[in-house]
Amino acid sequence: MDSVKKIIEVEKLITAIYADEIHLYGSRPYYAQILKIIYHINLKTWKDEDLICDNETFIAHALGSNINAVTRGLNLPRETVRRKVNELIELDYVMRVDGKLYVTQKYRKPTFEKSVLFHKKMSNLA
Repeated sequence: MDSVKKIIEVEKLITAIYADEIHLYGSRPYYAQILKIIYHINLKTWKDEDLICDNETFIAHALGSNINAVTRGLNLPRETVRRKVNELIELDYVMRVDGKLYVTQKYRKPTFEKSVLFHKKMSNLA
């Protein structure tokens, strides 16, 4: 497969994942982006543990995020991010422990499954 066809396949896959997240979160702006930033920070210190572990195990091994990091990452007002994070906490996608933010298993499990699929498809394109 030539490089242009590979790029088109990658774009299709990324678009499918993005469209799925839009469908999942509906008209709630910024949810997907906030979750991605928190999760990205959480995984900075992650080793080989199972990502679909219980929340307590995840907290013990993950790096906690905070509202300021999300604010900088999205270039949004702090109050907007704080309000959206609180909504995500109520929906059980994010948890706050000792002032730090972590994504919950409710978010990690489907995200992990999408990442496995993405990795398989990317490997096939390579």
